[in-house]
Amino acid sequence: MTYLEGGSLSFISDVLWDHKWEIGLTIAGGVLVKYLGRGLAYLRATKTSTKLLNQFNSAESLIEGAGNLTKVKAGMQGFVKGDGPSIFKAITNGGTLSPKGYYTMPNGTVISKYFSSTSGDFTIFINQGSNAFKIRIIP
Repeated sequence: MTYLEGGSLSFISDVLWDHKWEIGLTIAGGVLVKYLGRGLAYLRATKTSTKLLNQFNSAESLIEGAGNLTKVKAGMQGFVKGDGPSIFKAITNGGTLSPKGYYTMPNGTVISKYFSSTSGDFTIFINQGSNAFKIRIIP
């Protein structure tokens, strides 16, 4: 759960409605907002992951910039705010492009990109052997 102190309930409801999220709201001092699905992760991305583009220069820096990661079927998932193609280009610099479109980095990490079939978000998939990460990029 996330507590939003002094926030505007109408703004929150407009944002949540625009993104078609399911929510539960309770007024208690400030506004207590319980997000289901993508909502909480999006709020985390816009509030805590506002690193500048030039700070994402490796897969590790992108994973770190995603903040709190959540467990999903394919590994761990996080969100950052930014321009997906630019971030992808920056973190794959120095890697070897395969004919299938993914990059293999000198340390063995494999990085690919795609658009989420459920949300449409630009997604960077990072496979570090035993660890896999989906980082959704929020414009």
